[in-house]
Amino acid sequence: MDLEESLWTSLQLLGFADRLSESRKENRTSGFPEEFGPYMFRRGNGTALDEVLHFLLEKVYGVDVLKRELRNCWPPADGRQRTEWKRMAKKFLESLASGGLLPQKLVSSAASLLQTASGTRLLELLCHLADHALRTVHTQMFPADNSVPAQLTHVLQKLTKNRQEIRTGREPSLPEPLLSPLIDASKSRTSDSEELFLRVCENSTSSHEAWKAVANSLTSTYRDLLAKNSALEQALDRLPEREQAPAFSEEVRAVMEPRLYDPRAGTVI
Repeated sequence: MDLEESLWTSLQLLGFADRLSESRKENRTSGFPEEFGPYMFRRGNGTALDEVLHFLLEKVYGVDVLKRELRNCWPPADGRQRTEWKRMAKKFLESLASGGLLPQKLVSSAASLLQTASGTRLLELLCHLADHALRTVHTQMFPADNSVPAQLTHVLQKLTKNRQEIRTGREPSLPEPLLSPLIDASKSRTSDSEELFLRVCENSTSSHEAWKAVANSLTSTYRDLLAKNSALEQALDRLPEREQAPAFSEEVRAVMEPRLYDPRAGTVI
């Protein structure tokens, strides 16, 4: 995905289309404004730049903050207000860059980029700003997904600034008040990790004991069945063999055998 498509996609995710719809309703116009679109910065487009930049800064700083800071220059109605707006926009960008949230090399040329309102470097700057706006909105909507505690945000920004000072050869300084929340949060994270580890160990131990009890019960039952089977086999071996039935005498057999009566002779055969 190139810079133009990336910027336009980020704007749509942030709700820029709704902003344009509201603007059309206020101005009583229909259709999509010609100034806006994926390729709006291929040539100078000050109108689109003002709207896009104000929209992204609003997502980063909030509506109330931006409305208060830009109360005298937004929306710009003349050249003086437009100059003041660009100066304030550059100030906001420099503030983000000082916290390590935007590339310093792009923000350093923000004044000329805001004047030309076109080009690849402007797209890069707006893409970085849109990415930061997406992260800000996501953090506000889903606080549970934010891996950085809220109280450490300013600490991390200060650490980022210190890293930049180290790179430039200056001596970094981390004020003592900033160390306290960092240490407290580290202790809290360590305590939470210890509690989680102990719970896992406790669950594993109880599960092991349960399976051990089941195994002992099965072993005892198996041994009882083996003993009963052995006893039954021994009892079966002790039983006397079946004796043959005694032979009947001739007299008894004669009595028990059936006789036939001969009616002609009047005798029993």
